[in-house]
Formats: sequence, C-alpha cells, structure tokens
Amino acid sequence: MDISENLAQLFNTISHSSNVILGCINNAELKEFRHSLRQRLAVRKHLHSNERIFVRDDPIQLAQLPPRINHVEVVKLADPYFFGALLGNQRVGTLLMTNNDFAFAKRYNYSFTSVPNNNFLIGWDFDNHHWLDNSFSFGNYVDIYFPAHVINLHTLMQAFGEQSKAIPIGSLQWTLEFLEASTTQLLAPRESNLPIGEHGFYEKFTKRNEIVSSWARVSPDCTLNPDLRSYTSLAQQARLTYWLKSTTHLVVPSGGDLPARFFDALITRSCVLLPEDLRNTIDLLPIDDYDKHLVQFFDPGALTDRHMSDLIQLGIHRWSTVNSEDRATPLGRFKERLLALHITTSVSKMLDNTNALIGYT
Repeated sequence: MDISENLAQLFNTISHSSNVILGCINNAELKEFRHSLRQRLAVRKHLHSNERIFVRDDPIQLAQLPPRINHVEVVKLADPYFFGALLGNQRVGTLLMTNNDFAFAKRYNYSFTSVPNNNFLIGWDFDNHHWLDNSFSFGNYVDIYFPAHVINLHTLMQAFGEQSKAIPIGSLQWTLEFLEASTTQLLAPRESNLPIGEHGFYEKFTKRNEIVSSWARVSPDCTLNPDLRSYTSLAQQARLTYWLKSTTHLVVPSGGDLPARFFDALITRSCVLLPEDLRNTIDLLPIDDYDKHLVQFFDPGALTDRHMSDLIQLGIHRWSTVNSEDRATPLGRFKERLLALHITTSVSKMLDNTNALIGYT
C-alpha cells in the first residue's frame, strides 16, 4: 500500500532522528562525561546524610510522605527554605527534589546550576517520558538521577550511567497513615460503575486527548480539563470520596508512562482501564497479582461504544473479584498492598539505591 507524501516525510524524519540519537549515545565524549559524573559523585558523597532527607512541602508532589521511611527522617520544607537550600546554597544535608522543583527553581534563577550546591542532591524525574530537555539538564545537575518511567530510559542511561534506574512514582495524593485508617471506605460498595477519568488537557498530547474523548461518549466523568486546580486544592478526604465513587477509573498516559493516577486507582482498590501498550510494563511491576488483576487493558484503536461498554463490564468483574479477596485478607497483609503502591515505597527504593551507589554501609 502506498503511503502519503506527508507520512513518508514523517517516517524519514523519525528515521533521521533515530540515527542522530544513536550517534549521540555512542559518542566517545558521552562515555567521558559518565566517567566525570562518577568522579563528581565520589567527591561529593560525603555531603549525603543517611539519617535525614529534605523535600519540598508541595501538596501535589512529595508532601504526603511519612515523617520517617525506615530509619530516615523526612523533613518537609516550605518553599522559602527549600529554595533557600537549592538556590541560596544553604547547607541542610540531602535534598530529594523532582524535575518540577528543578524547573521551578530555574524560574527564580536560571543560572543557579552553574554553582556546585552545598547539599547532596537526589533527583527524581517525573516527566522523562516527554520533557527530555529538562531531563538532561536535571540529570547533569543532581548527584544521583532517577527517572520515573522506562520510556527513554536507555538514552538517559547512556548519558548518566547505570545509576539511572527507573523508580515508578507511586500514589502520592494521600498519606499512608490516612489510607490505612480508611480501610472500611476502601472496601465499601461503590455507587457507580461508569469510569471516572478527569485528565488535564495538553494540546500536544493529541492521541491522549482523543482516547479520553472517546471514553467520554460512554461516561460523563471522563473529561479533559485545562485547569485541575479545583481538584488539587481538595483535602485528602474529599479526594478519596471522589475516587471511591466508582469501581473503575480511566488512566490514559501521555506517552508510555505510568502516571501517579495509575497508582492512585490501584491504592483506592479500583479497577484501571489502561491502554494495551503498557501491558509489558505492568507485568514487570513488583506488585501483588491481585493488584495486577485490577488492570483492564484496552486497544485505543477499537473504542466503539459497544466495545467500551463491554470493557466496563469486564472491569466490574475484576473489581468484584479483588474486592472479595481484599475483604478476606488479614489487615496486615492488606496494608502491605497499600504500602507497595504508595510513594513511600518508591522513595525507600531510591534511598537504598543511593546508599548502594555511594558505598554507604
């Protein structure tokens, strides 16, 4: 079958870009750069504190971490103190920062990265699946860099070395303590089976927008919203009430990533409707088989109204099966399932990897 001239040009551009990337990641200078990062880490590792980490007290990022993770104290800093440590170079110890913190700091002072920081910096990149210009700047600045998604992971590893292990985001809307105290609500019947899926509208994510719009034909709660602040400003209980309205949640990633909302759906014991191309990624997640059973995959190219209705019914069955299992599970084991899906576990893995990389015992 002949392809259009525009499509042929697109294929040619992709092919050319791929060859350019291959050439870059095999460049000898990149190997030397990785070596220089290892040397820099060896020089700066004494700045790391294994007793305490500092994070930005941002309600849509790391504010729901517990006060301690294993033996490490977690200190949440308000913006003046966090950015004072980052931009003002005030010594506090070890900072765990996200790519969003990094981008926000650049708005204050774009040149702050030219000065070595007096703190040990662990970077967690929530957007390495699409914001690569920020990813490379971020990975170069921090002492240890962790992407959150496997997308683009090989390219990032060629730049920053084996330290660039993908650490999934996890659920970050609620504290673990709050969820554990909400067990009765998590296991209660739901008022609706129609999927909920209010996604932010971003013009460049056209495929994502089209998928959400397709699901909107069968559920009014699957929407695109350019401004989600009315939701992000809600307290923990109001957010939980929203997520527990339905047995099923639609999760449409922007591009091969596993967003926080995926883990939010699982930790609220809801069925997840997820595009088929993430099946292999889910299979590799170190989570309970019952959690994986909550995932109902779909083909974005086959979303007729009838097919979506059938998928909803399959989702209801998955939710019912896991709900019955959760009810029969001892409370301690049930709490372990919540912990495995929470941001606490992700940060714990980062800290363990950091200690291994710097040889801390």
